[in-house]
Amino acid sequence: MLWTIISLAVLAAMANSQGMGDGVSKHTWAASDPIACSDWFTTYLPTEEEFHPGCEDNNHCPCATQGRVHTKKHTLDKQPPPPGDIGFGLHAINCTFHPYGQLSIAD
Repeated sequence: MLWTIISLAVLAAMANSQGMGDGVSKHTWAASDPIACSDWFTTYLPTEEEFHPGCEDNNHCPCATQGRVHTKKHTLDKQPPPPGDIGFGLHAINCTFHPYGQLSIAD
């Protein structure tokens, strides 16, 4: 029984360690309409919009249109995480500044 409890505690700690600076921190998709993707993420998933410091606003940067969100990260004692400690990133990007190949993302 003790080994079961220890194993579950270790697995819970490993699962909670996925985020910025800890393990796998994001997934990025190429998208023809990243703003619509961001809207879907925030509507149907427990996420918050993520601001990128080099951008004009949450969706427009000099080299791309993007929809960046991150999952809400909670601690076991229900306290909010420290500032800057965010969850797993879900990013949708349409970067026409660096085209690759003859087809657009929409094609």
